[in-house]
Amino acid sequence: MDDQIIKDITAEIDNAFTPEGAAEIGMLTIKTANQTVEDAAMRPDPDQLYHELWYECEVCCLFADSNLGKSIYAVQMADEISQTRNVLYVDCELSDEVGRCDHESACGYHYPPSDYFRDHPDAKPGHDWRELTAEERIRLLLKPKPQTPICTIPEAIITRSVRPEIHSNLTLYLSTILDPVVLEGVIFLYRLGVTKDRDTIFFQIDARGRCRTGKIMKYNPSNGHRIKDENVPFKITWVHSLLKARGSLPPSWALTQCLFGEHQLPQYPQRKVALVESEKTAVICAALMPSYIWLATGGKTQLGDKLSVLAGREVIAFPDVDGYEEWKKKLSTSGSLNIRISDYLEKNATPEDREAHIDIADLLFRQSTVISKKETEKPSNSILRYFAPEHRAEVQALIDELELVPVSITKIT
Repeated sequence: MDDQIIKDITAEIDNAFTPEGAAEIGMLTIKTANQTVEDAAMRPDPDQLYHELWYECEVCCLFADSNLGKSIYAVQMADEISQTRNVLYVDCELSDEVGRCDHESACGYHYPPSDYFRDHPDAKPGHDWRELTAEERIRLLLKPKPQTPICTIPEAIITRSVRPEIHSNLTLYLSTILDPVVLEGVIFLYRLGVTKDRDTIFFQIDARGRCRTGKIMKYNPSNGHRIKDENVPFKITWVHSLLKARGSLPPSWALTQCLFGEHQLPQYPQRKVALVESEKTAVICAALMPSYIWLATGGKTQLGDKLSVLAGREVIAFPDVDGYEEWKKKLSTSGSLNIRISDYLEKNATPEDREAHIDIADLLFRQSTVISKKETEKPSNSILRYFAPEHRAEVQALIDELELVPVSITKIT
């Protein structure tokens, strides 16, 4: 285990949101013009979406009188942009019958909106938005949208699966490099489950304590690597899929994922957040650097609405070495989210590391040095395991200061 790497990563997280010359005042960040320019230089140049009229991260508004071709021009823009990226074109008023054929001279199809509303008077909005007062427009914009209920996994499934006394193949490997008290602490912290086949269950529990699903993964107990052999069935499966297959969940049950470890956010509102790709990496980093909340997206491409829960938090992201450019580009357009992208792996990875597509946990363990287990010989560890990981240092200090000796442990019912 490379202690210097742990110190470097800790320092990077601590200093990520306090740039030289900058000061935080409530929602505002005060910094010099030079620092502002330097920060902007770190972001990738925005790509053109539609010639020089529209760039990434911009909002393009077409403003003109009625019947001058705004909608037609918007469709042309969307069609051109769709040649290189996905485009969602939303028409909030008309039927798909409305439009003009590109080959009108050949087929003669032309069904304008005026004809559609003439034939379907009930479809015409009750009021033209231009006739609404300012107050009515604001009320219309602020009207709450109906939300689809979140489908969840029963709590009893988690309770039956979290059994630290039974090792999964992953925790069996981690037991060779982590203190057993620390390992048990992260099992409870993340509520890591284990199957009868010794596979690991990474439950996705959201900030409101609802379990969205659980990702079940197979690991090699000798090296902690994920099993990717195509001949091995069910290398990755999901708790909700298994429950639906045996009829324990209704067919209408729908998956809505969240960040792995998200349930810690309300528990530790002042802690900085570190974001990684792999659930295993989040668990290992939490064991080694417990002063931060370590969350996982579940994959390089799993950046999207699930990040909205990080609003208002200071977040530093540690992408895998092969995901740095993609995360840098995507997270630079994350709007109001305060996410910094770490380049630690980018700067320190060797050519062999890049070929192996390592992540931050691999960098920590690449020297294959086992953590010293002298601390596990202390009798006080039989007591410490009953305290939350963030309080164990203080409890140990109290035990040492008063020279306390554990005598017995009694469960209070």
